[in-house]
Amino acid sequence: MNTLKKNKIKDKLAPLFFIGPHLIFFLIFVVFPFFYGIVISFTKWDMMGKAEFIWFDNYKTLFTAGNVFNTSFIEGLKATVTYTVFMVPLLIIVPLLLAVLLLAVKNEKLRGVFQAILYASSVLSVATVVLTWDLLLDRELGLINNWLQLETNWK
Repeated sequence: MNTLKKNKIKDKLAPLFFIGPHLIFFLIFVVFPFFYGIVISFTKWDMMGKAEFIWFDNYKTLFTAGNVFNTSFIEGLKATVTYTVFMVPLLIIVPLLLAVLLLAVKNEKLRGVFQAILYASSVLSVATVVLTWDLLLDRELGLINNWLQLETNWK
């Protein structure tokens, strides 16, 4: 009976051992900074001396027209909204269309080639891709200029 009880406790604690380290990192690096940022937004603090609670004065300054903080905040908000309005739909629609197009390809080998090309962009780093294209488009040694018999400066 005692070993049965220990096994039940062990079975109940096992998931905590798996999620525990991740939960600790999440609390330390996400939850605590989030709430700490909210708390210090109500203070006047030069990060050297003592923090002085000024409550909503920082927010009054932020939303008062004409000062530097308001201008920067409005510009940042506009950029964020613009990015969100244009990029989020594109980042959903384009991959969805590519997936539908891949499903439309009937030839298995050709579909595999297209899948490999599309997947390569997520595997390869940006630096690798940039260096590859730089070599391909090089004026003197580039494969594209040599193959097409051109002397085009692509850069």
